[in-house]
Amino acid sequence: MGSWENGCWKWRFDWQRPLLDRERLKTEELLQLIGSFSPKVGVCDSWCWVKDATGIYSVKSAYGALIGISGLEERRVFKRIWRTKAPSSQLVLSWKVIINRVQTRTDLARRHALPANASLACGLCDSDEECSQHLFFNCQVAWRVWMKLYSWLGIQTAMSNGAKMHFYSHENLLLASKKSWLVMNMIWIACVNSLWQCRNEAIFRGDSVDIDRVVDLVQHKV
Repeated sequence: MGSWENGCWKWRFDWQRPLLDRERLKTEELLQLIGSFSPKVGVCDSWCWVKDATGIYSVKSAYGALIGISGLEERRVFKRIWRTKAPSSQLVLSWKVIINRVQTRTDLARRHALPANASLACGLCDSDEECSQHLFFNCQVAWRVWMKLYSWLGIQTAMSNGAKMHFYSHENLLLASKKSWLVMNMIWIACVNSLWQCRNEAIFRGDSVDIDRVVDLVQHKV
């Protein structure tokens, strides 16, 4: 990624394709970070993890750096999700929903990853803009899926529109046993993953959105 010129190190990045606008910004940020650093001739490179005082990488410190853990609340949700018996890919998506990191159309547009004239309409209802909160909780399709699931469980309720509060409220709806939250978490994780799956099928394959099919998919995943 660079070369020596007259005893001085010069950074040089050669890309295999033209960079997107957001990638050019990231490259500028990278150059600002490494601009003051120069390798030393005859000295081997070594790794140093700057997010921990020890200089040693750990999953815990990486998680804290990426998510920005603040308090017990985030750690509690994280533990609840990752203790649930579900495939890791589905757990990851569920956690992204909680922290608002899902690549919805509004998120992609904000990062300039969509064409300028691309539609931002929800992939499920094709009406409002597709942000994470709308797609999984506010959308009329998503809302009907949640209500059908609660009817399946024999529950009548009105849920919060925010992901974190929705998760908290959902896991406490069924108080049949001390570990009933494990079952409820499986349902919550299966539901957000099924909604995301059906959204992608509607966008990329042109499939129609069927409420009963989504509910069946959730039950199958659970």
